[in-house]
Amino acid sequence: MNNLKNKILQEFLNSDIKIISQEKLEQYIEYCIVKNQGNRIKGKTSHHHILPNASFNEYKELKENPWNGSHLLYSDHYYAHWLLTEAIDDYGQLFAFCSMHSADTKLGRIDEYDLIPPEEFQKKMEEKGIKHSTFMKTICDNGLSIAQNAISKVDKNKLAETMRKVSTNKVVVKDKENNIFQVDKDDERYLCGELVGHTKGKFVAKDILGNNFLVDLNDERYIRGELVAESKGRKHSKETRNKISEKVSGINHPNAKKYKIFNEEGELKFECHSRFTDFCQKLNLPYQALIKSYRNNGSKLYQNNISLAIAKRYGFEKYKGWYAISYP
Repeated sequence: MNNLKNKILQEFLNSDIKIISQEKLEQYIEYCIVKNQGNRIKGKTSHHHILPNASFNEYKELKENPWNGSHLLYSDHYYAHWLLTEAIDDYGQLFAFCSMHSADTKLGRIDEYDLIPPEEFQKKMEEKGIKHSTFMKTICDNGLSIAQNAISKVDKNKLAETMRKVSTNKVVVKDKENNIFQVDKDDERYLCGELVGHTKGKFVAKDILGNNFLVDLNDERYIRGELVAESKGRKHSKETRNKISEKVSGINHPNAKKYKIFNEEGELKFECHSRFTDFCQKLNLPYQALIKSYRNNGSKLYQNNISLAIAKRYGFEKYKGWYAISYP
């Protein structure tokens, strides 16, 4: 085992990957070797790349490089990915682990007692949020090509496709107890406001050294002035400023999107120009359900017993049958 462990460790050390903890890295490699079931067990194992596929493309074919593969039970596979996020600083691996945490639980591959503690997962989600914010900042400030280089050797097309699929159909949320998990965007609890975005009430701040943190508005460090908004002092390019201007523009701007909200009888009740969410919140309208409505070409609200029951808990049952449309 030592020869294989040393070989894999040396590959990591010789790569451009930023290693956070060599001790954790060695623990990860040893874990993958020891927990290897030897062969695929249908419905119980995953064939894991010990050297991450995205960073070591030359070893991705496991038939040609069997030493780089490990048949891990689903729970062991999950834990191996967690160890890897503790060992190396890599946005792609962090994104993969956070997705696995939600997906494998939902698919029944792992039980709740196999998961890392909720507070630890929350830290991972916050770290992922900060890295994503940094990634998007790079896109805004320097262009996509530089942002792509920020993710060392990642299979960018595969990552972009994964992010597109996840972001299109899923949303990371938190409940009233601040438990963080992932649900479908049309989940009734999310549409009715029982669940909210996991970063709601938080923002990205930075310290004097430029380190980023995801914090609450009432964080004592922010109140004392030790932390400031991450965007403070940043200057956007002219193109970015123009895009921001278009996004927040109002009724007189030619690019402002327009919305109409109708009741069950088809009568026009409200009309607004841009900033649909703010408009609905001020009127205490079920904005998340109405957003789903206009995105689905004016689908009517609360058309089944489950959604209507949840709507009643928040006093939104009177909006049954309402719908919204958007137009240029």
